[in-house]
Amino acid sequence: MEGTKAASRVVFPKAPIVEALLDIGFEPSTPIGPDVFEKYHELVKTAYPTKKEVRASQADIELSQGLPPKLVTHKDVLDGCHFLSDDKKQIVQVKMRNFTANRLSPYESWEKFQPETQRLWGLLAPLIKQARIRRVGLRYINRVEVPLPVNDLREYILTLPDIPAGLPQAVSEFFMRMVVPDSKREISAAIYHTIEHPKTGKLPVIFDIDVSKTVSIDLNDKSLWTIVEQLREYKNEIFFHSLTDKAKELFK
Repeated sequence: MEGTKAASRVVFPKAPIVEALLDIGFEPSTPIGPDVFEKYHELVKTAYPTKKEVRASQADIELSQGLPPKLVTHKDVLDGCHFLSDDKKQIVQVKMRNFTANRLSPYESWEKFQPETQRLWGLLAPLIKQARIRRVGLRYINRVEVPLPVNDLREYILTLPDIPAGLPQAVSEFFMRMVVPDSKREISAAIYHTIEHPKTGKLPVIFDIDVSKTVSIDLNDKSLWTIVEQLREYKNEIFFHSLTDKAKELFK
């Protein structure tokens, strides 16, 4: 995990990243067909040899006054494809309106993840032809393994729910979502927290940061990667300001 521009750069040997995702949502002028998925696989199959189809159900329902809804047609349609590396740690998802690059643990660095994602998008864009990018998202899912016993999770993570005084302070499970917009950069961040079942003397706390920006730019607009850097900067700010020094010691 990297630091922010305001702070000194930090690289943790034991970064808590479970998965990193970069998502580009686009609106094509014409629907993407199976030929695009096949052509794309030919371009990436050296590094991503495994192809898996993503299918969806499509139904047409007839509505008539005074009669119950009637199923007219039902069919299974191709919605997209996943392309996987040999070790299944790198995944590229291409759907009708979305491109997503995933990196599973172990995550090495932004300097490896971002250039590969940019390369993969650069191979897809010419196949889509006329389209507008509508959304850019960057998501990092972290698992912070807090040593047990722990009296207060705020010793490690600051963005957690409060329990009113007078009630038992122990929590066996929770799920929290909050959205923190940055009006200056026109970026929004959805922050999720939950806990998993304790194991081997540790309490896994999921710290999920999903930052995104709504845009309307051309597929080949170079500002796309400036936007991605802005998302990364905001993601890092949230990460570092949400964790205590005690938590950061766990990653060294």
